[in-house]
Amino acid sequence: MPVETPSLWQSRLRVFLSFFDAKGTVLISHEGFNIALTLCPQGLTALRKFFKTFEQTRSINLKCTTAPKHCFSRLVVKIKPHVIPFPCKAANKKRYITQKELDASYDEFTLLDVRNDYEVRVGTFKNATHLDIKNFTDLPQELTQAPQALKKKKVVIFCTGGIRCEKAAPLMESLGFEDVYQLEGGIIEYLRTSPTNNWQGECFTFDRRVSLTKRLQPGSYAMCFSCRAPLSAEDRLSHHYKQNTQCPYCFEAHAKSIEL
Repeated sequence: MPVETPSLWQSRLRVFLSFFDAKGTVLISHEGFNIALTLCPQGLTALRKFFKTFEQTRSINLKCTTAPKHCFSRLVVKIKPHVIPFPCKAANKKRYITQKELDASYDEFTLLDVRNDYEVRVGTFKNATHLDIKNFTDLPQELTQAPQALKKKKVVIFCTGGIRCEKAAPLMESLGFEDVYQLEGGIIEYLRTSPTNNWQGECFTFDRRVSLTKRLQPGSYAMCFSCRAPLSAEDRLSHHYKQNTQCPYCFEAHAKSIEL
C-alpha cells in the first residue's frame, strides 16, 4: 500500500497513539507501513477506526494477538526509505493463498520458509523447506542458487505476518520461479484460522514474548541476554547456558572475547 506523505502519517500516528499508552514500532515509508504495537483493547478498536477514516488506509488489516503486558519498552514512529531493506520492489501483481486453500491441498505445494534460521528453529510448517539464512538480506543470494527443480514446483512462501513475502515473491519470479504464492496474512493469520493446523512447534516473535503457541498465547521460549537467540527449555538446561551471560548459540564467541 503506497504512502504518499510519510511525514504527515508520522505526525498523525504519534499524536493518536499517545492517547492509548501504545508501545512498539511503526515504520513508515513510501512502500507502506510496518506496525508492531501493544496497546489496550480500546486502543486497538480506535486504531482500526482511525485507519478506516482515511481512504488510503482503509484496506489495512491489523493482525492481532494477546499479551498480558506490554511487549515493547517504548513507542517509536519512524520514517524509513524502505519498510524492509531488500533489493527487489514489491510487485503490483500478487498471488495469495488462503489458509483454507492451503490446508485443502497441503501436499500439492512446496512450502518455503523465508524467515531467519533462528525463527525456523522455534517452529515451522510440516515438511517445509528453508534456506538456512541468518538475515533476510541473505535471501537473494540463496534464491539465486536455488535448484531448477524447486523453481518448477508450486511454491507457497510464508513469514510471520506476510510483509517479508511481499519482497520475496517478486524476486523469486524474476529469478525464474514459475508458480509462487504468498500465504495470506502469514503464519499469525494461519494459526488464528486453521482447524487442521499443519504448523509444528511455536512461532517466533520480535518482542518480549519471544514465541507464540498454536493458539497465539505466549509460548515457552526465552531470549538469550547476549546474542538474542530464542532458547527452548532444553537450551536453558545446557551447561553452556548462563543466565544473562551466554547460551549454547553464543558461548564460543563469548569465550573468545574473554580470551582477548
